[in-house]
Amino acid sequence: MRILVNLVIRKISGCVKRLLPFLSCLILTVGVSFANSTDSLLARFVNSTNQTEKIDILCEISNNYSQLDFLLSRDYALRAYSLSSEIHHQNGKAKAAMSLGYAYDYHGQYDSAVYYYLESLRIYEFLNDTLGQSSALNNLGVCYFFSNQLDDALVYYKKSLQFEILAQNQNGIADSYNNMAVVFRHNGQIDSAEFYFLEARRIYIQLENLYGVAGTYLNTGQIALNRKNYNLAIAETKKAENYFSQNENWSDAGSAFNAIATYFLKMDQLDSARFYALEGYNLNKSKGFNQFLINSLDVLIEIDTIQKEYKMAVQHLIERAEIEDYLHQNFKDEQIENSRNLYELGSKEKEIFSLQTDNSVKDETITKRGKQVTQLVLLIGVFAVMLLIIVFALLKLRKVNLKLAENNLTIQHNLEEKEWLLKEIHHRVKNNLQIVSSLLTLQTRYIKDESAISAIHDSQERVQAISILHQEIYRSDILKEIPATDYFDKLIAGIQSTFDPAQTIQLKAVFDPKMLDVDQLLPLGLMLNELLTNAYKYGATHPNPSVEVSFWSNELDFELSVKDNGIKEVDLKSLEKSETLGMKLIQIFAKKMKANVSLANNKGFSVSVRGNFKSSPKN
Repeated sequence: MRILVNLVIRKISGCVKRLLPFLSCLILTVGVSFANSTDSLLARFVNSTNQTEKIDILCEISNNYSQLDFLLSRDYALRAYSLSSEIHHQNGKAKAAMSLGYAYDYHGQYDSAVYYYLESLRIYEFLNDTLGQSSALNNLGVCYFFSNQLDDALVYYKKSLQFEILAQNQNGIADSYNNMAVVFRHNGQIDSAEFYFLEARRIYIQLENLYGVAGTYLNTGQIALNRKNYNLAIAETKKAENYFSQNENWSDAGSAFNAIATYFLKMDQLDSARFYALEGYNLNKSKGFNQFLINSLDVLIEIDTIQKEYKMAVQHLIERAEIEDYLHQNFKDEQIENSRNLYELGSKEKEIFSLQTDNSVKDETITKRGKQVTQLVLLIGVFAVMLLIIVFALLKLRKVNLKLAENNLTIQHNLEEKEWLLKEIHHRVKNNLQIVSSLLTLQTRYIKDESAISAIHDSQERVQAISILHQEIYRSDILKEIPATDYFDKLIAGIQSTFDPAQTIQLKAVFDPKMLDVDQLLPLGLMLNELLTNAYKYGATHPNPSVEVSFWSNELDFELSVKDNGIKEVDLKSLEKSETLGMKLIQIFAKKMKANVSLANNKGFSVSVRGNFKSSPKN
């Protein structure tokens, strides 16, 4: 039972589709090179008496370990961060923060990586360091890409490119071109993606940057995949894998193996697909690349399912869930602790600066007193008693402030623990809903009746609508309210990928970017799921089918609308009296929200749900 509770899976039939965004080769940039071996760096560190040089060496060691050992990489970077804070070396502090971000980034801990990249960016902006700002912006883009926030990733890549052009850094320009192209490809802008990949390769070849060239081969393999030229995709990716393996870029080699396995899977060559998936699995597992190991397991699960190796599929599912649970749990408390340490370290720096300033003022005062000693002797006698009273009052006030600070720290700690616990509950609920969805998927493999299979798929979509909401709650900083646009966008994307993966139906969605209560969003999301599913199923009868979805609200009123341009007129009276589950659900949720449902035939079929938030009861 415990295994099932912790089992984190998605729909088996979508494993390959979800894997593809993680096969692209993105370029991370760091402030220190990888030129020296760890042994020689340690020897230099021991013999060095220059604190600035020691900081650079610690950062370089951290970067060398980034793909091999997360804990060592993190610990060396933390030592560099602490040392640079002690000697007030801002440039070293920025480098150390960058190395910390890089360590977390390479092991899939994107929240922590973003925190340290932003810290590095803040310092580089203060120092007016163009290349430093560019590196931080580029790495932020990579984090947002892997967090599936593509628009934000593209914004950071473009900002990074501006700095690289300003500094005339050709290698950095090529990195930005490569990373921008990856986003273009995932947004379906294939021609733009190919143009920037080839531009990046041209610059890498001029600079003799073979790692960059190999990365573009991995990415142009993805372009070939988009054009369904699987043989070319395999050939391009094998070029990349050969280079990565020869130069011991193991995480990139693991990604290449996963990509090749996926392409063979697309061609239904399952034996070859399993061979390369196992190559990637063994490599990623031996090196501890958990995020890439999940990708290998996704491909193996898909192959197991197609070949009806259900026992092996379940074993791989359990292993995948355990890895994802480890990634989620292992760094949660550590992230809070690191944030506290950084805050306390910053407070100590401010305190030291304040004490230095006070000492400077006191020295100046003493000098003046030396010149006016006669007058001060008289004044000291007058104010001695007053000074003692003030000192006594200040000491008493300081005790009160210290007690208050201690109480505030305890309250803050308890609040953080409660917030994490509440987020963990939503995370578990989302996982359990995904388990239900996956179990329904497995059940359909034993059912032959098409109507029963269709009913199960409808139930899956409803479960997915609830699961997405819990995912948004978990990711939101404000647990009670979340952006309606984010929730609706993800819900619509899931429905579109199920019913119209080729996007032959034109979809227009306009949402009011309001923060809504969770109790309001759940019935709205379930109604939208039913309405949009029906539009895709029954409304695509026009030669150029289209569907329009809109939602607006103010402090009181709201309206949710779904319209298609189907040419077949709907019998509205019969539909209103329909006993189908979908229509019943819409009526139940509308009644719950004290809303009215309006049906209309107007150049297509449309449904509008209008209500008043104030009159809607909350759970």
